[in-house]
Amino acid sequence: MRRVRRLLAVMAILLLLAAGCTAPGLPDAVTEVTGEIHDTGAFRVLVPDGWRVIPVEDPFTDGRPIRSDSVFLRKGGESDRKVAEKPYIRIECGPDLPVEQPPADDVLVRNAEQIAQLSCGEIVWNGYTADDYQGRVCTGRFALLGAEDGKQQYRVYVRFESGGDEISLDDRDVLAILASLESSDGAASVPGESGP
Repeated sequence: MRRVRRLLAVMAILLLLAAGCTAPGLPDAVTEVTGEIHDTGAFRVLVPDGWRVIPVEDPFTDGRPIRSDSVFLRKGGESDRKVAEKPYIRIECGPDLPVEQPPADDVLVRNAEQIAQLSCGEIVWNGYTADDYQGRVCTGRFALLGAEDGKQQYRVYVRFESGGDEISLDDRDVLAILASLESSDGAASVPGESGP
């Protein structure tokens, strides 16, 4: 069963890349990324090998159910709860998720820079990178990206550094994750597990 899931994940990525995935520095090795497809019920995304799904709980609902419109993907780490112990990506979808132009320097965000568009099939990603600040201390660099696939709007937050590890927008895993995003029919995977 795992072999079938991996094969389906690789085939989905190959189809998306064949549809015209381009970006400055897009490595050919993106087609070699393996993993499993995770379905939140609102969207499907590739979870590359070595990455972990961390569901997003709804803090405003009794019992803290899992939200279907958002998920964390973390590269490595041991805990199912500590999202920020390693580099991570947060993916959200919904009807109104604009990604504004890079903000002016303020107390929380500094050194914001617009990034070149990243096109994968029908989806064009726009956004910026910036330094995240808490008071006078820089806590790291991040990217905020936005896109639309005709059915959903997506917002993706990428935390580049944490726990001594790094990712970037040029990493083949990160590009494969972005290329794999698609709307779902509502059949969610078991929370915290990947699957078709």
